[in-house]
Amino acid sequence: MQNFKHADSPKKPGIEIETKPHTNLVELKEEIRHGHCGTKELEIACQRGEITKQERDSLGFLLAKKLEMIAPIDPLTGVFNRAFLEPKFNDLVRELNHSAEKRKSIVDSVMLILLDINHFKELNDKYGHALGDQVLIEVAKRLKSAIKMNDTVFRVGGDEFILLLSIADENPRLLEAIFKRIQAKVNIDFSIRATDNTNVQITLAMGYGVLEKGKDETVDQLMQKADEKMYANKRGQRSRNL
Repeated sequence: MQNFKHADSPKKPGIEIETKPHTNLVELKEEIRHGHCGTKELEIACQRGEITKQERDSLGFLLAKKLEMIAPIDPLTGVFNRAFLEPKFNDLVRELNHSAEKRKSIVDSVMLILLDINHFKELNDKYGHALGDQVLIEVAKRLKSAIKMNDTVFRVGGDEFILLLSIADENPRLLEAIFKRIQAKVNIDFSIRATDNTNVQITLAMGYGVLEKGKDETVDQLMQKADEKMYANKRGQRSRNL
């Protein structure tokens, strides 16, 4: 039996065979969300008159944010981004719950530290995004220098960072001491020189959550614990500055 392919079928006079046009913005947004649409497809849709140039640019921004989320490295700071957080956390949980003979390293608890930059929006508005980017880069450098080689830094939002630490102890006092040491190290003598030669003082609000062996908690639950402590820390900093 002879096989026929659509591509080889003769075209009827006056009728062009072409891909199905996108009907609206919602469809294009859905295709971007599922990874089925790129810049080429947006340009074609614009040329066909299915979307305006303004809509193309708006969707292009949405596409860039999607690509940023699925890439493992934050391009500005060079640290891992949100997409790599859960896989790394799950690796640490497996290591935490392995029997002693199967462990690659000694892990008795996993600490998640969440932090953001105090007054970051005001800093951007007053001094510009270039200085804001300098601050983000410096924060990432300080975080990397404050942790062990096998611990990990993530940028998970505009000015939000997370540290994932594997710790060979579960003593609450020791865990608190580790957190305090990192907190002090990343905040010490932190200032950035603005274009008007002003020294802009930078402070970070930080909090942490701990996962112990045998406990069943997700990375989101640990982030919630850290977030509550971070905002308590932020409120404490504000009250000291009154």
